[in-house]
Amino acid sequence: MLHLERKMANFGNMIKVGMKYKILIIKYLIHLSLLIVFNLFISVTGNANDKDSTLIQEYVKKGAGFLKVNTDSVVSYFNKSIYIATSKQSSKDSIIALYAIARAYSTVSDYFNAKNYWYKALELCNRTQLDPKREIQIYIRLADLYTETTGAKDSAALCYYIAEQKLNNSSFNDPNFNALINTRLAYYWLQLNNNPIKEDLENGRYYIDRVKKDSSRLNQNSQYELYFLEGFYHSVNIPPSKDSSRHYYLKYLENEDSLLLYNKIAAYINLSNACLELGYLEESNLYIQKLYALKPKMHPLLLSYFETLVVKLAFLKKNYSSTVKLGSQLIDQLKRDSILNITVLELYDFTAKAYDSIGLYKEASMFKSEYIKLSDSLFNIDRIQTASRLAVRSRMAEKDKEIAQKELALAHSEMAHKNKNFWIICIVITLISLIIISILTYINNRNKIKSQEKQMEINHLKDTVEGEENERKRLARELHDGLGGILTAIRIHFGLLTQKFDQLKEDKIYDENLKLIEEASNELRKTAHNLAPDLVTQHGLMYALESFCNRVASGTDINLSFQVIGEDSGNRSASVDLTIYRVIQELVHNIIKHSKASKALVQIQFINQDIIITVEDNGIGVPANILATSKGIGLQNIKSRVENINGSFSIQSKVNAGTSINIEIFN
Repeated sequence: MLHLERKMANFGNMIKVGMKYKILIIKYLIHLSLLIVFNLFISVTGNANDKDSTLIQEYVKKGAGFLKVNTDSVVSYFNKSIYIATSKQSSKDSIIALYAIARAYSTVSDYFNAKNYWYKALELCNRTQLDPKREIQIYIRLADLYTETTGAKDSAALCYYIAEQKLNNSSFNDPNFNALINTRLAYYWLQLNNNPIKEDLENGRYYIDRVKKDSSRLNQNSQYELYFLEGFYHSVNIPPSKDSSRHYYLKYLENEDSLLLYNKIAAYINLSNACLELGYLEESNLYIQKLYALKPKMHPLLLSYFETLVVKLAFLKKNYSSTVKLGSQLIDQLKRDSILNITVLELYDFTAKAYDSIGLYKEASMFKSEYIKLSDSLFNIDRIQTASRLAVRSRMAEKDKEIAQKELALAHSEMAHKNKNFWIICIVITLISLIIISILTYINNRNKIKSQEKQMEINHLKDTVEGEENERKRLARELHDGLGGILTAIRIHFGLLTQKFDQLKEDKIYDENLKLIEEASNELRKTAHNLAPDLVTQHGLMYALESFCNRVASGTDINLSFQVIGEDSGNRSASVDLTIYRVIQELVHNIIKHSKASKALVQIQFINQDIIITVEDNGIGVPANILATSKGIGLQNIKSRVENINGSFSIQSKVNAGTSINIEIFN
């Protein structure tokens, strides 16, 4: 009986294994797909090591610290950073190293080396297409370098143009980066001429509006930079709106504590100049006093603007002696520095008017003549630059046309290639899908057939088990009603013999036979109860178990206790209750036969719909591997019975320290 139930449990497990196999196949296919995608991702992104990138930046930083001190140390650290990048064969790290070195040289006004390293980084960017953002930044840096150092505005225009084209063709979703590039383009157009023309102002306004379009997505610093840009635009607009310029510079300086020193000084200079144009002399003087505190830290170009402001304030306050003195000194200094711009022109104008106001007409006439010559010179420069810019634009237009034609041909080629790849991918995906579907269908059908076959065998085994159980009940009835009745009749007849023969009352053989008949009747009743425990079906599992334990306790030397914890819901089938009864019955019989125990416990605990059964004794214990040996066949059969009713079976035992068997049955 137990052997058949164990087979049933094993067949059920085989069905579960079949389903697990199907799931494992699906998981394998999914993992294979993910592995392919991961490898593709690795092949595209590379395997750059952040630690090495940090080390590169560290060496560049150390080298930059020696730029004004020790040329050999500079070269050593810069070469180390490049060596790390090239030894990794990482083009991206090489770009980072070259870019950082160029910035370091630019910081100390070594523009020759800065330009050299930026072009090396740019060449690597163009060749590898690894860092499009960095490429755009390099073009902007080169454009700034051409504008501020060499005056080659046509080269600057070309760099700005390329940067703009690459930005427009990119898919960057970084509003702050886009704002940075558009801001530089706006400044380029607004500063292109000493006296901006309408077209320059319109171009500048266009890029400002592009920044404003994304203003809600900008970080705080980018938003404040927009205020500065607006202030500068209104200061050079035609006609200039100095009041609007003052408003935006004040808004910009609300973030004063977070500003870079250069930007902060530039903002105060422009704000002070706007106040002078508006006639707010005292307010302008307040900002000039703040600038005096920052004078030692000023960039030479900003210093010339600041000192021009001082001259302008002295003139507007009608302090003509100071105007003449400061103006003449500043003009001589700017001449020595070969600076020729609108600032110098203003100085000549203020100084000439100051000389005129104090009656020094000869000096006034001399400075006025210089003013006119300088004005004509600047006009000619603007005219030359305008012609140069038109030539650059013509080259740009031709380049645009050439690029457009190449892009059109490339687009046609790419489209044909993409269409071809698309159909190849579709066919491959279709074939893979068909293969996967076929495999899964085959596995599913095979499992269905096996499941049906195993279910038929399980049903057959269940019928066999039920038949055996019915046979047990029949045997119990026949033993109880047939043989039990005969033994009862024999006992009655034996009793009647003492009435006929008084001497039998003293006969020991007669007494022993009568006792044997009693024992046979008792054993017969026990056997009948064990074969078919009617108490389980008639009075319930708990009553039957308690009766069983009481019989064992009274008929053996073992002190057997029975405990029930919780409330029995009784929500179980009769077959489950009968299995539990037989399992506990078998475990108790094992204790009686093998354990040599003096105490034993049967405990049943009800937790919601689940049952926890503990059967333990204080006997000699069992080996740890009892279930794996031939001696544990009986326990293996019990374990199979428990698993067949959705339960678990475990043994804890120590030599001469007793055994505890735990059974958990889940509803």
